[in-house]
Amino acid sequence: MIEISTIWDLVSVRLTESELKKNLNELSKQFTVKRSDLYRYTKDEKMVAAYSTFYLPTNMPKFTFLMDQLDQETREQISQSHFWDFGSGPGTFSLAYLDYFSSANDLKVTLVDSSSLMLDQARLFLSSIFPKRIVQYLDQLPKEIHGKKTLFFGHSFNEIGYERAIEIIKQVNPDYLIMIEPGTKEVFSYINDLRIYMKNSGYSCLYPCLSLQGDCPMEMRIDDWCHGVMRIVHDKDLERLSQLIKKDRRNMPFISHVYQKGKLQSESDIGQARLVRFLNNSKFGFEFEVCMCQGSHLGIQKIQLLKKDMSKELIKKMENISIGSKITFEIIKKFEDFIRVKF
Repeated sequence: MIEISTIWDLVSVRLTESELKKNLNELSKQFTVKRSDLYRYTKDEKMVAAYSTFYLPTNMPKFTFLMDQLDQETREQISQSHFWDFGSGPGTFSLAYLDYFSSANDLKVTLVDSSSLMLDQARLFLSSIFPKRIVQYLDQLPKEIHGKKTLFFGHSFNEIGYERAIEIIKQVNPDYLIMIEPGTKEVFSYINDLRIYMKNSGYSCLYPCLSLQGDCPMEMRIDDWCHGVMRIVHDKDLERLSQLIKKDRRNMPFISHVYQKGKLQSESDIGQARLVRFLNNSKFGFEFEVCMCQGSHLGIQKIQLLKKDMSKELIKKMENISIGSKITFEIIKKFEDFIRVKF
C-alpha cells in the first residue's frame, strides 16, 4: 500500500493550506457545476498539484475494490495484459494498478493523456514509487496496438463522451475494458448505452452485471440509477483535508464496469446478487435491494437478513459493506414483496 506521505512528497508544486483549499474548491465546482471549464485545470500547475494531493489518493482505493470483486483467474489475466490508461491524469489508476499487482512479474503500463502537466506529474509518481516497472507516457494513442491488452478509463470516459470513447475502444480492440467513473445519473445514461454496445460486440460483463440478457432493470427508475457507493476511512491527514474543504470521501459514489472479449456470459445462480441500495438496519436485521437474475433477465429484489442467523463478525461486515458488492446467499422464505435470506 502506498503511503499518503509518499504521494504528497512527490507532488510537483508545493501549495500552502489556503492555496490548496482554494484550488480544491474550484476543482469541485468544475467537476459538478462549471462543466464547460472541465479541461482548464489540466493546464494549471497548481490545479494539477491540488488534484494530485486530494483526488488521486482518495480515488485509488476504488481500483482495489473493483479488482476484489473479480475472480482470481480474471485478475491474473488482467495483470498479464498491457494496461492502457487512457486519460490517465497524474497516474491515479496506473499507480493503483502497479500497487495492486505489485507481486506480479513483467507488468506493462502505458499512460495516455493530452495534458503534458498531468503526464509530468504521473512520471514523477511512477518513476519514484515503481522505478523498475516498464512504463511509457504518450500524448495520444498509437495507430496500432498489438498483444494482449486492457483498456482503462478512469474518470475519462465521462470527460471525452460516448462517441469518442467508442472510437477508442474500436481502435484498441481490448481483451478487457475497465472503467471507473463518477456515480452520477448522467454517467449512467451513456454507460448503459455502452453496456448494449459491448454485448453486441461480443463481450461479456464481469462487473457489475450478472447477465447482459435484457435491459438494465435500473433504467426504468426515474430517480435512481445503477451505481456503487464505496465506504472507506482514509489516512488521518486525508481525513483532515476532507474536513477542511467540507467534502465527504468516506462514502464515494462510483460507476464501474468490466468487460471481457469473447467470454460467454454464464447464467447467474439465483443465490448470487449485486447490492444496489441499503434500505434498513434494525435490531432484527438488514434490508437491501439487490440486482439478481430472475429467469433469463435481471431484476431488482428486496432481501432481508435476520441478525439472529448471523455472527458478530458478519453483522459488522454488513454494517460497513459497500454498495456494488457481490453477495451469495440461501433463500429461506419468499414473501409478497421481499425474500428472506441467509449467508
